[in-house]
Amino acid sequence: SAFPPSTLLGGDPLFACGSGVYLVTNSNFGQGDPVLAVGWAESDYWAHRAWDRPPFRGDLHPLPPEWGPPPSVAFLGRPARLGFQAVRKFEAAQPGAATVTLVTARYRFTDGAILSCEIHAEDGITYFFCATNPKRDDQPVAIKFELPERPVTLQELMALPRGSPRAAFPPCNALSDKRPVFEGGSGLFLVANPEWGEGDLVRAVGWAESGQWAWRV
Repeated sequence: SAFPPSTLLGGDPLFACGSGVYLVTNSNFGQGDPVLAVGWAESDYWAHRAWDRPPFRGDLHPLPPEWGPPPSVAFLGRPARLGFQAVRKFEAAQPGAATVTLVTARYRFTDGAILSCEIHAEDGITYFFCATNPKRDDQPVAIKFELPERPVTLQELMALPRGSPRAAFPPCNALSDKRPVFEGGSGLFLVANPEWGEGDLVRAVGWAESGQWAWRV
């Protein structure tokens, strides 16, 4: 995709296009800062707090919004007004809602502070809310739209050479023939989803202190 002129903000890295539009990139996926997602945030502050990698380390007292209210996403079939309750109700009713953790709180390890409350849609849209326990009419301070990408099979990941833009994982062993969870050693687990196609398509990478905990979660 072609994007408008942008200014580097930092992060890993994060680019601002103006008027609250941001490009979220990841240099680990190749040269030239490949864009993984397009986002809207009410300020540079919230762009950093929502999308910085490593996680945002700044003060948690939000600055006044620079842009607002959130843009309409009605053209994507979403509610016209993005209040927390309306968004949660809508996304929970979608056919693929069971494949994502709908509402989460994201925190940083350094001090345990909550960075945002998030609603995850099954099609790659994430809504970020300021309050730890948002009220029904609270609107998002940031929205991220992940760009589509072809799922990668476990076999493809394991066949990649070391140093590839995509991390290559060590040989993995299936924990069970009933659940598509694979153990790579040292607490690394791959969570696959056979419903996406053949070849155990990987949807998440995780760490757990034991195989029992990987099974439980």
